[in-house]
Amino acid sequence: MNIVAVIVTYNRKYLLKECLNAILNQKFKVSKIILVDNASNDGTHEELINEGFLSLNIIDYIFLKKNIGGAGGFNVGINAALNYNPSWVWIMDDDT
Repeated sequence: MNIVAVIVTYNRKYLLKECLNAILNQKFKVSKIILVDNASNDGTHEELINEGFLSLNIIDYIFLKKNIGGAGGFNVGINAALNYNPSWVWIMDDDT
């Protein structure tokens, strides 16, 4: 089964890291994680690099130059997920 998880984040890097670790370490594996950063300005991008998340092939990181809200972030993420022909798309915020 091809499952793609879409996570939308904005300025909650610590919750985001917890969310990513939960997905990466769960028993049920996903094929891809699409991470949509809704123009965070709290060092999220740097934290993801430092923690090694952005070096993982399973994660596609999309940085938006402008915060387009949750719905806009999910729109971007779902459209990116569809490129992987998923059986399922899981959508969540960074605090899920």
